[in-house]
Amino acid sequence: MLSDTSEPSKLSELSNTEATKYNDAFGQWMLEGDKTALLAHLASDDDPNRLNVYRNTFVAGSIDTLERHYPSVLHALTQNLFRQVARAYVHEHPPTTRSMADYGRGFPEFLDQQSHTLNALSFVSDLSRLDSAWSKAYFAAETTALEPSDINEVAASIENVRLRLSDNVTQVTTKQRVVELWSQLRDGPVTLPPTIEDNPQNTLLFRAPTGAMRYSILSESEIGFVTSIEAGLTLIDAAQYAADIGPLNIADVLASFLANGILQRRE
Repeated sequence: MLSDTSEPSKLSELSNTEATKYNDAFGQWMLEGDKTALLAHLASDDDPNRLNVYRNTFVAGSIDTLERHYPSVLHALTQNLFRQVARAYVHEHPPTTRSMADYGRGFPEFLDQQSHTLNALSFVSDLSRLDSAWSKAYFAAETTALEPSDINEVAASIENVRLRLSDNVTQVTTKQRVVELWSQLRDGPVTLPPTIEDNPQNTLLFRAPTGAMRYSILSESEIGFVTSIEAGLTLIDAAQYAADIGPLNIADVLASFLANGILQRRE
């Protein structure tokens, strides 16, 4: 029921059953845009068009959340096109919880299906995967990562020690070479290149011990090393597997990973 702010809320006058029906009807209107069930709860002098104020605010807030979660996509598409695509996403996948912290996790997959709308800008689905990985790493809980001072101990037990990526590290694979472009678009609009190379990239995004967000594009052998330790192989077996793929200086890789808090012991 709608009422002027000068009038007491009519919701308080409803029985529990009626209130539940009202809340369900209002939720259906907000999530799906279907106000059929809600109309039965309006007073005779209520204007149904007033409902649009609530839904428009709901949709606009959801779009604003997507803008905050996917800044590189926003800057690549410009605001008008982004909001067009985001509105379609909100219509198909409206928020279902009070918290908006995780809203839009399915946005990359949704963008994969929008090639007819995005055309030459279809690479933004890769940008969105990087944005999502950035958020996951940035908001990850504090972790007990190995430090540079641990390298001698790790090296001494190379045949037995098993490591894994720290909780504040996210690995993401993109279908096109967009990582450098993504890094620039995080800060604002840039001139887009005429073409994007169709060549996958595998990247680690991580929150460094200083708190700064960084990324590292992995070589084929480094991908093999990371895949191996994530699969539970000992450090020496992971290093051997990676070396079979291509050149790999395991000492340099370990030094870099430990300096950036990328590894921790496997429990």
